[in-house]
Amino acid sequence: MVEFRCTVCNYIYTEVREGEFDSLPEDWRCPVCNALKSAFVRLNPEFHEKIDKTVSDVFVAQLVEWGVRYVFGIPGTSTLGLVDALRRNRSIRYIQVRHEASAAFMASAIGKLTGHPAVCMAVAGPGASNLTTGLMDAALDKAPVIAVTVPVPSGKAYLTLFVTSSLIMRPRGIAVSISGFMSSTSITFLIPVPWEMIISSTSLST
Repeated sequence: MVEFRCTVCNYIYTEVREGEFDSLPEDWRCPVCNALKSAFVRLNPEFHEKIDKTVSDVFVAQLVEWGVRYVFGIPGTSTLGLVDALRRNRSIRYIQVRHEASAAFMASAIGKLTGHPAVCMAVAGPGASNLTTGLMDAALDKAPVIAVTVPVPSGKAYLTLFVTSSLIMRPRGIAVSISGFMSSTSITFLIPVPWEMIISSTSLST
């Protein structure tokens, strides 16, 4: 099995699953970060450990169980794991946008048209705050939307490389459910709470 790694986002291209890498056109780009084909390097199989399922895979599978079919967002350093998990799951579609506000408005439109939630995704800090206008649009029209923001690991939260914020300003009518996955030494449970229970506690409706 031959694999190639994107040097920009660490996306792994597997020839067994996706076809021969050398046969791809020269203008082919990484499906996660849009890097050029030339940014990929061949992996040495001796140093690559195969992981069957990640936390992101479990999270995405739970979204599918809730009936989510669309995720809108922009890939960032802290969301690449989720974007890769979305790529592997055939029951949900990830659509890349050019601004986080667009992601929130598109998820809001899905909620208004279908009555089922869609996801808007952004990195922590300014990415999360950019979702606010679209989320308020959904709240005013009582449309179900799930906003996912991904913080950086706790050990890197205060490095200048990352812009983080623990909370963003929350307008009335937007429910917030905060769960944290901390270090590998702590035990974290992913509790499948129906989204209807979260929405019913606010002015939002299904």
